[in-house]
Amino acid sequence: MCLFSALVGLSGALIIAVLNQAAGHIIENESSTFEFFAFVFCLAFYLYFYQVNNRESVKSTQGLIYRFRLNIIQLVLKSDLSIFKFISKNEIQMRVTRDTQMVSQAIVTIVTIGQSTAIVFFALIYLATLSWIASILMLGFLLVTLSIFLQVEKKATAELKASYTEDSKTFEFVAEFLAGFQEIKMSSKRAKGFIEDLVSSARKSRETREESLITLGKTFSFLQIILYIAVGMLIFVVPVLSDSFSDVVLKVTTTSLFMVGSFQSVFTSLPMIIQAEASAKQLLSLKSTLEQTHNQTNSEDAKDQYVNAKRLALHGITYQYQSLEEKRHFDLGPITTTFEAGKVYFIRGQNGSGKTTLIRVLLGLYAPTKGFITVDDQLVNQPSSSAYRDLFAVVFSDFFLFKKLYGINQKSLDEGQSLIEMFQLEEKVSILNNQFDTIHLSTGQRKRLGLLEALLEDKQFVVLDEWAADQDPEFRKYFYQVLIPYIKGLGKTLIAISHDDRYFDVADEIITIDEGKLV
Repeated sequence: MCLFSALVGLSGALIIAVLNQAAGHIIENESSTFEFFAFVFCLAFYLYFYQVNNRESVKSTQGLIYRFRLNIIQLVLKSDLSIFKFISKNEIQMRVTRDTQMVSQAIVTIVTIGQSTAIVFFALIYLATLSWIASILMLGFLLVTLSIFLQVEKKATAELKASYTEDSKTFEFVAEFLAGFQEIKMSSKRAKGFIEDLVSSARKSRETREESLITLGKTFSFLQIILYIAVGMLIFVVPVLSDSFSDVVLKVTTTSLFMVGSFQSVFTSLPMIIQAEASAKQLLSLKSTLEQTHNQTNSEDAKDQYVNAKRLALHGITYQYQSLEEKRHFDLGPITTTFEAGKVYFIRGQNGSGKTTLIRVLLGLYAPTKGFITVDDQLVNQPSSSAYRDLFAVVFSDFFLFKKLYGINQKSLDEGQSLIEMFQLEEKVSILNNQFDTIHLSTGQRKRLGLLEALLEDKQFVVLDEWAADQDPEFRKYFYQVLIPYIKGLGKTLIAISHDDRYFDVADEIITIDEGKLV
């Protein structure tokens, strides 16, 4: 990229030289045929390398952004659920979308700056061949403008960073607005107070960003004046210092104005670069946090294999949860229990007793503080490994239903319609082209599709977190009396958090949790 930018700059400087030479011949009433063909050649040279430089620069840098974005996603994927205690989901989304987009948009600007800088460099060399005094004077003014800009840039970057922090708060407000839309609509006072906070956050971000960009604008106008003063000095001062300068004054003036134009294009592009720099720092900060969090856990052990698992056991498992908002912490365990194939286990307990935390540790979403897990008496070296997690098909209480059925083979998909009928959804939904034709259903019906998808995944352990809570009484009864026996008949292990005492006779074992301990 640097080589092509240099070639673009060289060709630009050659164009200036050829035009100056041709102008001189015209003034002397001499032929400029050679200069005409030289101009055409230099122009073609400039156009070719400009396009090559732009294409190669964009391809390489966009590829870098693409790989960086995927790297962030991979780091999040390799992390356990506790990552969201340090970084919010909204922040990750904002960094991966807005900040990568900002950096991506700045790439073309960076290419332009590189080319303009190269043109200034070679034009300065050409200027030195005309008048070394003029070149030294112009170089001095360029260095002065650069030093002034670097001083202002530090302040502008700090202000933009502050505005980005406020942007994050505004983004959080927008996310809350969409998530709590119904609650906001139902209370005019709540809506008024919430919108006031949202507007206040957006206003602070705008004011900080405005201040930064206005400061840059004032600085750029001042720097442009300095450059024009430099051109004026070349015309009014240098002739006093050099008797021979009058012979090249026209060429020097033309070259200097061309340099000023190139330098101005650099200045006008810098605000976007400064914003992109702030975005890049946010991205690198996110990457560093994700890497540090990931390094706190063991790397995935690819040697672990769990085929036709029949028995899963927790041995002295404990987990300590530290709340970020509160000083108190919650301790789970020690818990020792076993889950065997073809059996049904219900987990019961009061709200906040640790049922969901136990499930998340069991699934490898939380790394246990102490203790270990075995599958068929084989030690699970890394519960967060994909080999271990692939044992489970799960429907969480705060589940997300994908419209497309990912990771399900065609044989299982062929059984999908019969399961839809079993779940009494044949009049609501069907499977077409490996996806549900609609997921715009009630929460209870969507949970049915979630369980249906879990069964199509054909995994040994089926885990449900208060699945029946969103079903109507009739289908809840159907779930306990028909669906659970069906799942058990498939030879699968069903582990379900449930509060439906009247159906506990369906379970082979009841696990009771109270304040993080087995009862």
